[in-house]
Amino acid sequence: MRTGRPKATLTISSDERTQLTAITRSRSLPAALTLRAKIVLAC
Repeated sequence: MRTGRPKATLTISSDERTQLTAITRSRSLPAALTLRAKIVLAC
């Protein structure tokens, strides 16, 4: 039995995916931002 809110599907374009991937590979951006980008890509 599943509980909680139903999850909305996350749809991103290929350009957005490319930008998020670049953010995750960046060494000069804050760690919190790269972590957030990784979370979005994992969804």
